[in-house]
Amino acid sequence: MKNTIVKLRKKPIQTFLKRFVLKNFYLNKAEKKYQVPEVLYIEGTNLCNAKCVFCYYPVIADTIVKKHMTIDQFSNIVNQFVKMGGKKISITPTMSDPLADPLLPERIEFLKTSGIQMLSFYTNLISFKQKMREALNSLGDTLKVKINVSFTGFDQKSYNKFMGVDKFEFVKKNLEKLSESSRSNNSLTSSVTMRDYDDSGKSKTEFLQYLKSINMSSKVEYGFDTWGGCWKIISLNLSNCQLKKGLKELVHVEFHLPSH
Repeated sequence: MKNTIVKLRKKPIQTFLKRFVLKNFYLNKAEKKYQVPEVLYIEGTNLCNAKCVFCYYPVIADTIVKKHMTIDQFSNIVNQFVKMGGKKISITPTMSDPLADPLLPERIEFLKTSGIQMLSFYTNLISFKQKMREALNSLGDTLKVKINVSFTGFDQKSYNKFMGVDKFEFVKKNLEKLSESSRSNNSLTSSVTMRDYDDSGKSKTEFLQYLKSINMSSKVEYGFDTWGGCWKIISLNLSNCQLKKGLKELVHVEFHLPSH
């Protein structure tokens, strides 16, 4: 009986110690894992070449001084991040376009030998110039690049309406060039993200078929950002579309992968 009591008294202590050790183990593991941000976001430019009706940039475009981060600044930030153990960066800004940055090819050239393993960004793909394509085609094996093209409007009319610029056919040609680069380069991956809208029906189907024909994967989001409540449904003229409350909140996503 005495031995039974001793064992019963020891059991809560052992359970407590076990939980304490396990808790500290996982806390230390999490602390080591999250000592460095998984992805470092850097805004290399505040310039955009579109006037999307669902973005706040057109409202402030004329009030801001256009700037590009210097290569020295950029390399200094990246070197500090790599020294901490960082491996992934994104140059997707809040309201501008990475390809509007004239220094982007130089940034990529630097990143190839910096210790960074992954570069990712969203773009409207309007400024997909020859120098940029050459930089992507000569990536090598040290740096992976992931490009997501933001594209709203499944035909000429709707694209002009939502993106605010007459670049539908121009960007389609750039999509074909990007797809070709991705197919011939294991270090480069690309896809298209689109937003659905009222009465997109037939044009949406045709555009998705077009993307499939050029081997470009895609996803369709059902919802627009409200930019902290700045945009209302009436201002976007989207009677049936949903608006997202935050920049990262997705209402619904539909994926389309190309057949190989």
